[in-house]
Amino acid sequence: MRPCMRDYLRFILFILSLFFFAGNTMTATVAVCQQMPKDTAFKTKLLKRITEMLQFRKNAHRREQQRMITIVNGLFVDSLVATPAAIKYLNWALDNERSQNFGQLRQLLNDSLSKRKSDTVLVKATITDEEMTELAAKLIPLLKQKEAMIRNDTAQQQRLKTIRTLYSRPPDQVDTLRLNDTTGITYKIKLGHEAEVIGIQAKDNGDAYLNYNFTSLSYLSIAPPGPSKILTAASKGGCKTLLTLSAGKGLLQNEEQQFELVDSLLLALQDQEAAGVNVWFKDLKQNEREAFVRFVTILYNYLDHSAPGKYSVSITIPAYDKNKAYDLRELAPMVKYFLINFTEAPATVGSSDPLKGNNNYSIDAVVSRYVNQLIAPGQFIVMLPYDGIKWTGKSYSYVAYKDIKKAFPADTMINYDVTAASAYVEKMENGKTVQIWFNDPTTLDVKYDYVLRNGLGGVAICPLGADDGYGELWDELTDKFVVADTVWMDTVRLTPLPVKKLSLWTRIKLRFRHEIRAIHMLFHDPCGIRAENYASDEYFKYLTIFLFVCVVIIGVVYAYKVRMDGADWKWRQKVLYLFIGLIVLFGLSFTTSLMLAKRMPWLGLTDDPVECRNISLYNVLVVFLIGIVLGMILMRVFVFPLARKKDMP
Repeated sequence: MRPCMRDYLRFILFILSLFFFAGNTMTATVAVCQQMPKDTAFKTKLLKRITEMLQFRKNAHRREQQRMITIVNGLFVDSLVATPAAIKYLNWALDNERSQNFGQLRQLLNDSLSKRKSDTVLVKATITDEEMTELAAKLIPLLKQKEAMIRNDTAQQQRLKTIRTLYSRPPDQVDTLRLNDTTGITYKIKLGHEAEVIGIQAKDNGDAYLNYNFTSLSYLSIAPPGPSKILTAASKGGCKTLLTLSAGKGLLQNEEQQFELVDSLLLALQDQEAAGVNVWFKDLKQNEREAFVRFVTILYNYLDHSAPGKYSVSITIPAYDKNKAYDLRELAPMVKYFLINFTEAPATVGSSDPLKGNNNYSIDAVVSRYVNQLIAPGQFIVMLPYDGIKWTGKSYSYVAYKDIKKAFPADTMINYDVTAASAYVEKMENGKTVQIWFNDPTTLDVKYDYVLRNGLGGVAICPLGADDGYGELWDELTDKFVVADTVWMDTVRLTPLPVKKLSLWTRIKLRFRHEIRAIHMLFHDPCGIRAENYASDEYFKYLTIFLFVCVVIIGVVYAYKVRMDGADWKWRQKVLYLFIGLIVLFGLSFTTSLMLAKRMPWLGLTDDPVECRNISLYNVLVVFLIGIVLGMILMRVFVFPLARKKDMP
């Protein structure tokens, strides 16, 4: 190896060693070759690029930092000299990787180079320019992926921040967007979904529901009778409810039992205000294929007849229908969604929901197989597991995500199967290698993108609460599926219109219409009148005062003339009729003023919407006129005869 190249490699390894011992901050003063060849400048830029990518912002991506420290430690613990074999092996390994990404590079360095397996491919003891150029061409795109990951993480946090600001926003709040100096448009903002998100409450997990983000869910699927506390929390979060229906023994062979079940199910739907049913029958046999279609037909027809269009029917189907028990073409017209269940363990060691790589169980293959039955992709919901699968040999058990997080510290090296888009960790138990396959934000990100990109109906997560205490899965779900939906309403003026000076006659006409509307409201909906609009109704107030003065004057004149002239006064009868008419008009005006101002609480005319009663002006007038008639009759029968007898000589 040339002296300049040796110094160059020692310089890089010295920088990496300082990074391992000092964390983020690396400062060093190193003597380099005084005359550096031109081709070395390119290599220096490459390795400088690598060292920069190994650095992280302060207090950010700490987990990734710890992983890279582990890699550096494993690679350079024995020596500060990078062997040519390491460079050759890295080139060879990258050539043989089918899907190259930054995570794969990280795993390759950790699993291969740190184990010093590269000595087997050592051909010669020098690193040629061609090898360095080849390595640069392969590494730089992978390092750019890391930059993209950081940018995407920043963008995700910004999107989540925007969505979270809407959590406490009143749903009916109206805002105005300025279009220009004089015009704006009003709008409302609400949270919606890119596709359906169904949460499966598969088991009782205590108070874990308190940590559910119901706003991120479209539906909550729960076995009836669902606990009222969970249903109430879901309703407040804007999440609809699906009742999960499981099969009883012999149900499909007993039609009478099916009708009884459907009848009780309708009562449960009404009682719990659910939006539909999720039929989840496990282990159906091939000879039950037609019976299952008949049962779904009975269920669909019964619900549709009882409440047309109100309740939906969804069916959970297996990822691999090995028994051919589901006739999807017959079921499709009656079913809103098919939930493809990827939570069951596969036949071989690995993930239960691989994206690709397994013809029977992978998401891509299963969706293609079902869609090819001429069913719209939007009818399929992909059910993804929040539980991991622990494989010990060929036996398996389920492990909740929260338990995996507790068992493996943050700096644990997580392996990723790029083809399956699944994560796994390994450990030794009783001398046996144990693998735990699970989903984390990285794998779910890929699978969520697949669902959205292929126009599927959405995702279902099962079971809810498996990640209790860890919020990263909720964050990933919210980022991918929850969107801020703007509802545009109307165009408005931002500046008031110029006030036009109205003529006296125009003002009288407008006021007259105002009073006519008030009278119309009094006859039809008195409680709909807003008191502040009529409390100072000067027209009826002044009319009442005017009529009262007229009643007093006419009454005094009538009494005086009758007293002085008696029956000889020729205007006596006409003035009496005028006096009675003024009294009636005064009573009408006075009553109308009180009703418009909501000042008759003893009759139920009040501003309190609870106490207010719709007693129309018509009823009040009827009572008022009946009182006047009764009064006149009493005057005629009792008062006038007594007055006449007193006046007789």
